Amino acid sequence: MENSGTSAPEKTTPKGFLEFRNALVVPPAVGENGKYNGCSGVFQEDSTFVSSSLSVTGDKFVHNAPELPAAGSFEETYLAGTHAFGGVFFGHFGHFITESTGRLWILGQDMPIDSIIFAPKEKGFADHAVARQTGLLAAIGVHTDLTVIDRPVRVERLIVPDQEFGLSPDLIRGTPRYVDFMRRCAATVKPEGAELLYISRQGLPADRGMILGEQFLINRLEAEGYHIFKPQRHTLQQQAAHYRAAKKIISVDCSPLHFLAYVAHPDQKISIIKRRSMDAITNILEQLESFASPRVQVIDHIRADYVNKKFRRIGRTSWSDVSLKSVGADLLAAGMITSLDGWRDLTPAEIDAQLAELGSESESPYWPIPVEDAVSAE
Repeated sequence: MENSGTSAPEKTTPKGFLEFRNALVVPPAVGENGKYNGCSGVFQEDSTFVSSSLSVTGDKFVHNAPELPAAGSFEETYLAGTHAFGGVFFGHFGHFITESTGRLWILGQDMPIDSIIFAPKEKGFADHAVARQTGLLAAIGVHTDLTVIDRPVRVERLIVPDQEFGLSPDLIRGTPRYVDFMRRCAATVKPEGAELLYISRQGLPADRGMILGEQFLINRLEAEGYHIFKPQRHTLQQQAAHYRAAKKIISVDCSPLHFLAYVAHPDQKISIIKRRSMDAITNILEQLESFASPRVQVIDHIRADYVNKKFRRIGRTSWSDVSLKSVGADLLAAGMITSLDGWRDLTPAEIDAQLAELGSESESPYWPIPVEDAVSAE
């Protein structure tokens, strides 16, 4: 659909996208507190707001519709060529790969796209963040330029694709068109790395959270021939290549698994060890199953969650005590390891020693929340 100044209503098309001439893309404005007000989107040339330019996460919009800037209130920037609206740009790795990619399927359609235009989520986004996310996409086989705006931009020809993936029950599995596009992109990623891979969180700050006794887990998996992979020490291209190459992958629930989902393939076996007593795994599991249909095992043997008193709730910063002996038994049953020799639970003294170390690093103590109380603590 093209709009050249008429007042024809916005229509849904079987194509899954709308097309406009001279549309205005409006980024969020700066509020009284100096932060962005969370309102952004697209207006047709006749000033009609394009409702499909709003993106969803969970059960709500990521952003609200902005006010149409008054004529003469800003210096209008004109962008020639054909561009697609990508929604909201997140600088955070995990949020970008789950909340900023839902419209990228348009790149798989037979039309020229000069860039994907984003409205920023937060004030102060930097050029290096845009470059980083451009590289992230290239690592999973999606090659495009990203344009993140900080002022209203008039676009010669703007495509507004439907959001077909995101962090909500209706979107996390992606539409067939979206999944097909991502699978075709993943097929271009060259696999390189070990067949047995453990995704480690060692080396991350204490407030990133983990299971207690990861070094014990690493020792047991190394004895089984697993390569211990620390994503933060590798480029995104290297991460994608390793994930593509592995035949068996073990990890706790974490953001890298969303990245893995883009390049995973059906021949892989994946085991995910829960590291917190909250539902942080459903979205990961559904994305993995939909994008690659691999055999995914979820292991849940949490005995207690430990939270830092600065945060006081179970979440991404919390640590957990898991029955490592039971974890080993589940891995053996799934064919991920070959022996239970040496597998055991941590002793109370080992748990106390690690908690003390974490408390010292965080300059604040950790205290336990029993699993049965975890729901009320979230």
